[in-house]
Amino acid sequence: RCFGERPAFQDIPPGSTIWSAGFKKVYHTTIRIYKSFSALKWFFVGIAFGEAASQSLATIAITYLTDVMALNSTENGIAVLLLFIGSVPGALISKKFTLCINALWSAKVSVGIMAAITGLAALFLTGPGQQIRVYCIAFGWGIGTGWKYTAERCIVCQIIPEGQDAELMGYYLFAGQILIWLPSLIFTVLNENDV
Repeated sequence: RCFGERPAFQDIPPGSTIWSAGFKKVYHTTIRIYKSFSALKWFFVGIAFGEAASQSLATIAITYLTDVMALNSTENGIAVLLLFIGSVPGALISKKFTLCINALWSAKVSVGIMAAITGLAALFLTGPGQQIRVYCIAFGWGIGTGWKYTAERCIVCQIIPEGQDAELMGYYLFAGQILIWLPSLIFTVLNENDV
């Protein structure tokens, strides 16, 4: 009820259905991105790897915190809550950084911060009894994820050409999901083999 009538952006070609026209459009756009828009192609590749790492972080971290750090369910819950709380200042930092510099550098810095915090976690989270360290690292991860998601979405909104908003936002969402299974699989294989 809140939205008025809106005409279609494009007509369905003769002899096509909405289903086949959609697949053809996605195919042609994919070829065009691959051949003509190198920066956009590599942005989507970066999103695929970055999202896989970010999305699997919670699963892998909880397994590590439970098995190695010997945290109970309440302590794990506090760590996850701090991660979520940390994403709010991360988003605000992203906004400031993006306005002062630009969205691309904001995204690059956020990924660097996430890598640095993960490196610190590998160095300093070595065994049970380090709950304060865990909580600090979790909050830092939250800042990095809040910053990363805000900066990436800002970039996507800036680079999408007029009239292809829904299609290329779909590419962005797809790129973020395509490799999401890989880090968890690698970690599970290593964990099950006592590595």
